[in-house]
This record gives sequence, C-alpha cells and structure tokens, in this order.
Amino acid sequence: IIPARPLWVYLFPISAVSMLLATLIDAQLAIVVTALLGVLVGSVAGDSLEITTICLTGAVLGALGVRRSEKLYSYFIAGFMVAVGSFAVVLLYQLSVKDDDWAGLWLKAALCAVNGLLASTLTVGTFSLLGRLFGITTTMQLLELSDPTQPLLRRLLNEAPGTYHHSIMVGNLAERAAE
Repeated sequence: IIPARPLWVYLFPISAVSMLLATLIDAQLAIVVTALLGVLVGSVAGDSLEITTICLTGAVLGALGVRRSEKLYSYFIAGFMVAVGSFAVVLLYQLSVKDDDWAGLWLKAALCAVNGLLASTLTVGTFSLLGRLFGITTTMQLLELSDPTQPLLRRLLNEAPGTYHHSIMVGNLAERAAE
C-alpha cells in the first residue's frame, strides 16, 4: 500500500489474523473479522477488488486450515493453502485482463509464497503467547500436558502405575466422548 512499493500489498499477512482468531477463539468469527479487514485493506489500496479478493481468499483458507489443528505442521500446511489460494486469485485476475507480464506474475507468485510462510510463522510464533496472555487454553497446550515426559506424569507412573494407566484410559474415553 506504500506508493513507491505497489507489490508489498501481496506480502500483507492478513491471513495470520484469521489463523490466530481461528486458533484462539472460533473459525467463523475469524472469517467475519478478516472479511471486514480485507475490505478495509482493499479500500486503502485504492478500492482494489483484486487485493480485497486476495485478502478474503487467504483469510478464509487460513482460518479453515487451522480450525481443528492438533499438529504444529498443520499451520504450515494452512500457510501453503494461503499461498496457493492467493496466487490463484492473482492468476485469475491477470488472465481476466489479458496481461502478458509473465515476469511480474512470477514475482507475485513468490510474494504470495512468502505471504503464506509469513502468516504461518507469525501464527505459530504468537498463538501460544496470546493464549497464555488472555487465558485461552489452546489445543497445543492440552497436548503439552498429555506428554508422557511431563514430570508429574512420570512421577505418577513410577509411584502408582495402576492409577496412571487408569487416568490415561479415562482421558482417552473423555476425548472420544468430546469428539
């Protein structure tokens, strides 16, 4: 959106906001908030429908990609989905105006890839901090608690193996019931 740098708008990681909101609160809220944010970014970028569509596509794909993630790599898969979706929108807009600037298209593809990587890195780097700051329990925090190398679980295994086994079984049953 900087006047001297018109391509920097493709690097704007709006999907990181949707990925964070989907992880911490809810995917539907994340889509609504980032839809409004995408319209705002598009209007600031000179009422660009292309930029608005890129922001909306990336935000929706990012939110849907991490809404029930239990593995850390799923955030990077969501970032890849954001990059591919953003590039698909760029390609469709370039084909619709019959522009033959293929070098510019490859540059925009690289910027979309960096955008997806940046969004996933920002999300992974900040969701744990924000979750602890606002008291929101994330899936990753629950998975950390179930790690068998936790000192408390290790002590329970050594001192009361029957209680440990029973606790693990009850936890598995509760997880299946919650799902």
